Amino acid sequence: MWRILVIWQLELLVSAVDLFHERLEVNSAGSTVPISRPVFQNYMRRAHDEHRDVTAEASDTDQFRLRLVADSESRTTDLAIATHFCDATWAPGALALAASLKKAGSKHNLVVMITSDLSNRYQRLLAHVFDKVYVEEPVTPHASITRAGADCVTLQLRSWQLPYKKVLYMDADMIALKSHDSVLEDYAELSARKDAGLAAQFNGGMFIIEPAESKFQKLRRLLRQAPQNAGFGGIQSFLNQAFPACEREDDEDVGCWKSELPDAYNKFTRNVDAVELQAEKYASLHFSGDWGAMRKPWMSGCLQSSDSVTHSTDSTLQSKLLGLWMDAFHYVSVPPDLADLLHTDCPAEGP
Repeated sequence: MWRILVIWQLELLVSAVDLFHERLEVNSAGSTVPISRPVFQNYMRRAHDEHRDVTAEASDTDQFRLRLVADSESRTTDLAIATHFCDATWAPGALALAASLKKAGSKHNLVVMITSDLSNRYQRLLAHVFDKVYVEEPVTPHASITRAGADCVTLQLRSWQLPYKKVLYMDADMIALKSHDSVLEDYAELSARKDAGLAAQFNGGMFIIEPAESKFQKLRRLLRQAPQNAGFGGIQSFLNQAFPACEREDDEDVGCWKSELPDAYNKFTRNVDAVELQAEKYASLHFSGDWGAMRKPWMSGCLQSSDSVTHSTDSTLQSKLLGLWMDAFHYVSVPPDLADLLHTDCPAEGP
């Protein structure tokens, strides 16, 4: 009884605060606008759920919903290309991805999901580049996801909560060299490339999904139930278990890996062929690898031999790969008062 009284008093207190203090969010013009009451009530439900008896049936359901904090409303479509990142050090990657997709002529919504600790200035910056900016939070618990940045990689699962018919998810360390609209329009869930190093798995850096809350809740339930010794390490192995090859699918799975995307997409830069790159054979490049190291194209170690760029001793190839990423990043256009956020730590970046 005392627990019910405490929760009831907490709800009354927060509701009273809500009446006198307007909560604000950032729109695409960089202005602040009131957050609608239903969003605030979502947070109240989450607070209430955290105090409920964990043995209750509803405790197995994630009550968090993605919170829209910026919406340009410039393009209406039921298809989207989405990415996510967890802290400001990855903002250049996401910005370059969005800019490259725009440059390639994508006509579908560009969506970014971020964590709530990203500053308001970065939220405004993203609102000028992406069509929609959502705030997300980690999917917990996740005992089986043990790699560095485990909380961050679970955020990928929030893609299934996006309000679109289909979504092409792309990691924030990718750039597009050609439009990706055709694969988004023509392929179904789940479509992805084989992992270059693990032929029996699809790579989790780029895939097509058909979002649904029921699928997200099933993914979350599977993640909660997976023991620490499940051997997933990262989110890719977990996704491959949730979406196995269709001939191995059973009732416990969320779906199955139906189609392989063409080889031109999600090409790891460490496996790029210089001749094919020059011949414009690739649709997208993935600067994959080196999690925990500062070797992405926008980071201080960008010139080192690495998985993230290339191990090739051909300096021309390395320069070409970094140049393609820099071209995408410099395509980003934002208001002058946010221009100071557009910088990298890579020594190769020109003035």
